[in-house]
Amino acid sequence: LPFIICTGYEDLLSKEKVNDLQIQALFKKPVDSAELLHTVVSLLTKSNNTMQQTI
Repeated sequence: LPFIICTGYEDLLSKEKVNDLQIQALFKKPVDSAELLHTVVSLLTKSNNTMQQTI
């Protein structure tokens, strides 16, 4: 499953830490709900396609 973080402390997460944690999306609060929804749908679609290819 995709890993999405919504935080008010984005500056505490370095790009290296984001990559190490395998975070697919990082949002700074307040989060735009339309952008979050688009990202969730996009990541789940990619995840579903990947799972279907491995079956």
